[in-house]
Amino acid sequence: MSPRNGEGQVKDVTLKVREVLDAAESEFQDYMTSMIEVLKEGVHSPRSPEQNHQVIMDTVLGSKGLPLPDTPDLDYSIVDTEIVTRDTYCFWGYSLFQAIWLEGNGAITCNKNDLEDGQLCAYVPLDEEVWVVAGDEKLRSRLEETRDLLTAVGLGTRAQFHPVTPDALTHGEPT
Repeated sequence: MSPRNGEGQVKDVTLKVREVLDAAESEFQDYMTSMIEVLKEGVHSPRSPEQNHQVIMDTVLGSKGLPLPDTPDLDYSIVDTEIVTRDTYCFWGYSLFQAIWLEGNGAITCNKNDLEDGQLCAYVPLDEEVWVVAGDEKLRSRLEETRDLLTAVGLGTRAQFHPVTPDALTHGEPT
């Protein structure tokens, strides 16, 4: 294979990855736009900790929460709801609190890069000590709001994740 041919293959792969990312970002923006519209309509008005927690749990469990992005129809009866909750609560918390923040600031959708922040939150489980090192203040704020929400509804022991700035690593944290 000549170097020129290899460069063409890399370029083809790069273009395909970009297409996939663009589609996922667009889908996430559509999803966040739907969430913001629901918040504006006051249908769920998730503002108290209990209401916010219920909206997240309804969404986590696939019942009547906020609009879900296009996902396959999931049969939650075959999945332990505790596992689903543990592994997706931070993603849905991020999505809800970001939508609340955006709606409160008059936005109609999110930045396409919010997908990456949300996906990072999808890797933050409940019940496990995790340090999330992020330079993005908005991302840290959404995780802090999710942690504070769990504490407010009596589930603070499940919120063992700690959003910190990158300079925390040079100051001896996390431990």
